[in-house]
Amino acid sequence: MKWARDYLAMARAAALQLAAIDADLSRKFDALQLSAQKYAESRSGDVDPQAAIDAYIDAEMAAEAARMPLLCIVDDATELLYGPHARAGVAKLLGAKYADVLCWRWLQLRSWREIARDLRCSVRWAQQLERDALDWMDKTGESHIRAHNGIESDYYESMRWGCDE
Repeated sequence: MKWARDYLAMARAAALQLAAIDADLSRKFDALQLSAQKYAESRSGDVDPQAAIDAYIDAEMAAEAARMPLLCIVDDATELLYGPHARAGVAKLLGAKYADVLCWRWLQLRSWREIARDLRCSVRWAQQLERDALDWMDKTGESHIRAHNGIESDYYESMRWGCDE
């Protein structure tokens, strides 16, 4: 059964959403600073710095609520790749380079050029490592990888069927 690419695609989508949330929050923080600067320069009654602060706090709280389920997905994928204490998972069973390629490409959203640079190899070789890792994961099976490394979560299955734990 082919599951690895679907699993990592779900984790990548979560990582992309997290990046978008962080970028949006950063823009709102910049707007807050601009509002404070305008207030300091004008000292007029038409700029309400407290309203900008309140809007940013509301946005921060909404972002945190949106981030939590996404972080759970990314954390589960990271745990599958590296194990609960960074000493297991795909990294232990197959090799650290394979886990690193998957993590950097799917979870950290890095380019092939960056990955190849850090692995000190060609882009083509890095892509081959990814293919080999995905094929190995599909052949080995998610439940075997989790059971072998003491990873109890079945977060992927629950998210795939649309129910959150």
